[in-house]
Amino acid sequence: MKHVKYYFTNSWLFYLYLFFGMLTAYAIEGISSILAIRIILYALDIVMLIVIIAAISFRTGENAYKAKRSNLAKLRITAETGDEYPLEYEKEYKWYKGIILGLCPSIVLVFAYILQLIFILSGSDSLAAAYITEIFYGIFYYPSRDILGNASVFYTFYGIIVMVVPALVCYMLGAKKEKAKIEDTEKTSEKIHGKKR
Repeated sequence: MKHVKYYFTNSWLFYLYLFFGMLTAYAIEGISSILAIRIILYALDIVMLIVIIAAISFRTGENAYKAKRSNLAKLRITAETGDEYPLEYEKEYKWYKGIILGLCPSIVLVFAYILQLIFILSGSDSLAAAYITEIFYGIFYYPSRDILGNASVFYTFYGIIVMVVPALVCYMLGAKKEKAKIEDTEKTSEKIHGKKR
């Protein structure tokens, strides 16, 4: 349960912007009769989502590396003194957590894909999956529908890639930055105080 809470607290803003992006994409669809202008506005809407995902993932990566170092320090103290300290493994840095962080806002989209597959296999013409995709992932659905005409739910698959790749890359970069910062601090401390034994 701690892991679910951890991922939700770090990705709730993605959901908020996905909803805002849907409203923006819906507005863009009716703005201009010139397709090129709409494509540029759609791209800017998606770029804004990528910026938000990148910024949050970067910060989460930094905090995750700090948690990893903190857990190591607590384990060292426990080994030396025998006193036990609570460890926060769910907050600790692991590279795959960037992927999970990017997949969190894609849960409803994956559900819509599964629902659409069920409808296709059963021979039904239900539009439930299209409506789910339109409401929750309009930021990806409206551009597909506007540019390609009659778009399938599956044309929004690029949305998963758009959310996962920046989350993974920026999560890892945030951890790398924090690691470099800690190493620089340790080197400076060694120069001033000498090496720890």
